[in-house]
Amino acid sequence: MTGCLAKKNPDDAEEGKDYKDYLNPGSLKVCKGYLEPSVKNSLPGDKFQFERLGYFTVDKDSTTDHLVFQSYRNIERLMDKD
Repeated sequence: MTGCLAKKNPDDAEEGKDYKDYLNPGSLKVCKGYLEPSVKNSLPGDKFQFERLGYFTVDKDSTTDHLVFQSYRNIERLMDKD
């Protein structure tokens, strides 16, 4: 399981279940790190490449004191395609 959902097509859910029942518990990864000071002025939707990790976008829940990034392209997954 590498995506957000454990089931490829959550619309094919068993009776009484919905997509929330198929969320991959390993899809949320919280990391703390250090960024260049200029990143503090980022706005939701701004995109960045973090070296050796992947491509990220600033989440709408971010504040200037607490930035949140969503991964949208993982470097490991890109390498696996070769």
